[in-house]
Amino acid sequence: MGYGSVSYEPFTSMQAHLKIAEVEEVDGAFEDTPRQVKCEFEVLGYEESEDDGEEWVGWTFTDWFGFSVDKKTGDVGISKSAKAKLPNIIQAALHPDGQKVIDSGTFEPEMLKGKEVRARAVRSGKNEDGDHSRIKAESLMPKPRGSKLVPVAVAAEAEEDADFKDLPF
Repeated sequence: MGYGSVSYEPFTSMQAHLKIAEVEEVDGAFEDTPRQVKCEFEVLGYEESEDDGEEWVGWTFTDWFGFSVDKKTGDVGISKSAKAKLPNIIQAALHPDGQKVIDSGTFEPEMLKGKEVRARAVRSGKNEDGDHSRIKAESLMPKPRGSKLVPVAVAAEAEEDADFKDLPF
């Protein structure tokens, strides 16, 4: 029996509502990121969902957020760079207390589990031409409040539970 190639179409969105379903601290793949936070994201909703019938709702993908190394001391910690992914995910997921957690040195990866964020999801790779989904760090924001990104199934369930007795007929 022979096998052919398998193609993978990654999830992309200009703005996705995501839940951090799983979190794990793992060894990093590079010298400048000796430890990483591995997050599995579940797609709860996304801006383009009306165009494709919510095809990606429920889809999961994994992304990694690296700790940094202080070049002078060798200490491992959270970068202060605005472009670094780890502080951005902490600030978005733990909003409004994310920066306090970073500054106090009390961050633990498990704090992210179950939290929701919104972000731009792009293709992996430096030129966004890879075959996996990843988060664009600069686009990370706290979860949406009453946004149109709420999945249709959730909105329909809320409507079914609504109390209509106060509506004028």
